[in-house]
Amino acid sequence: MSDTKVKYHDALEAQGELQDHDALGLDSSHQWVVPEPRTIDISLLMGSNLATKIEIPDGIQILEDGDLKPKSHHIFRILHPLKGDERLTWDSTNFADIKGAKKLFVDLVEKGLTPYRVGVNGKATSEVMDEFDPTAEEVIFLSLQLVAGG
Repeated sequence: MSDTKVKYHDALEAQGELQDHDALGLDSSHQWVVPEPRTIDISLLMGSNLATKIEIPDGIQILEDGDLKPKSHHIFRILHPLKGDERLTWDSTNFADIKGAKKLFVDLVEKGLTPYRVGVNGKATSEVMDEFDPTAEEVIFLSLQLVAGG
């Protein structure tokens, strides 16, 4: 790390303007910290072990079991045959969060998942979404399912 960056960091800290070292991407020993990307596992083919990881953009929150969705947030539910569903939310009033949600939507569709819009009051619909719609309050993503005929 350059001496200039260390001096700038130390000056901010001495003035009380730096509340935590993470603000400049430095840890307490003045080493650069590269955060690990947040990822989730997604199933690419229903009923198989074919899976991949997908990176979650900044601004998107991963809800744990029992967590409630905040009022102004919209939600993606990514169904996984073994783990249940991953619930990802974003603030529908924040443009940066909407941009992250759009990126996630596109990434999931590119991986082969199909997005279904959930209707009013949580009623299921068969409407497949062709593109990201920031007004959709809930979207369920399903992996590809093979159907055998005979």
